[in-house]
Amino acid sequence: MPPFSSPAAARLSLMNQPTPSRILAVAEYGYSLRFVDPPVGVEWCRVAADVSTAELDPSMRARVLGYFANSLRLVGKYDDANEVLALALKIFLVSHFFLNSRRPFYETSAKLNKQQKTCEMPLEYSRLPVT
Repeated sequence: MPPFSSPAAARLSLMNQPTPSRILAVAEYGYSLRFVDPPVGVEWCRVAADVSTAELDPSMRARVLGYFANSLRLVGKYDDANEVLALALKIFLVSHFFLNSRRPFYETSAKLNKQQKTCEMPLEYSRLPVT
């Protein structure tokens, strides 16, 4: 069952109130039409991709763009699909990098200092001749 009566109704509603779960529902519905009616599926996915802005969670935005790129690929628009897929990959990788590198410097340096203290060599190994 479609989340809205038509792609135009979905666009109007999501432009006024861009709820992330509804945007994802529209993209997933469009992607589910890939074997039944691919051109209509592209329109649903296009609506979701158009209303997903930078304010949306990056991983969700990348997923929506991925659905749109795959629907474009199914109707033979390979160049457009490659552009959208490259954008989705860029958004996902950049967000993944920043999410994993948000630790403050002092926290990272404190962990390194702790590791250095626990990894000190025993005295007998430090006196071995260097060859």
